Amino acid sequence: MIFVKKIFVTDICDSCYPKFPDTISIDAPPEGNVCKVSWSRITGNYNVGPNCTDPFQNDPPDPNDLVGYVLMMQKDSPSNILDPRKNPTGLVCNVSANNAALECLVKKDPSTGAPLVNGNKYYFLLYGVNSCENYSSAQ
Repeated sequence: MIFVKKIFVTDICDSCYPKFPDTISIDAPPEGNVCKVSWSRITGNYNVGPNCTDPFQNDPPDPNDLVGYVLMMQKDSPSNILDPRKNPTGLVCNVSANNAALECLVKKDPSTGAPLVNGNKYYFLLYGVNSCENYSSAQ
């Protein structure tokens, strides 16, 4: 006699994407040549289903929901360069989802290492990322 057991696995890596933060603020302190970027905590996923919830079920969120934040920056107008999967040279910082302070102090251009210059425009994009390396996405 042969016994067959079927197992169905739902892969959250294919379906869960953290939302973007609701608020992001960028401040230029008076001493200049630096930007302070801070944001609100991400509280849920897109593509809500059995393994993806909105809001997250736990606080702090499970790694499958959110492990942290990735801040990208560039000097030129926004494009896919701000996508960490396509161009990691724009990476400014990584912050754990469990950090009390959700902020980055940016002093240098990540692609050149040059200090920030007062009066120049800089473009930022902040992503949430889960343990499957799925980044925030407007799905």
